Amino acid sequence: MTGIDVLVAVSIAVGLVGVVVPLLPGALLVWSAIVVWGFSVGTATGWAVVGVATALRAVGVSMLLELTSAMLAAAVWIIGVSAT
Repeated sequence: MTGIDVLVAVSIAVGLVGVVVPLLPGALLVWSAIVVWGFSVGTATGWAVVGVATALRAVGVSMLLELTSAMLAAAVWIIGVSAT
């Protein structure tokens, strides 16, 4: 293992903790570490892993935004306040 591999592994571990602890940007940190790893490896496999991680990140962000807007709409309906 190279120094970059160790740094990426530690960053991913910290990012996974950040998924549970709201103080750290978990998913963003994990995705960033995978992108750094992909750049350092520079192979087709590395870029494929970066592509899959990017797709999963995009799906996660989309779901987060969709669920947040649905919960906000439900809260506005319950309170009886117009959103417009």
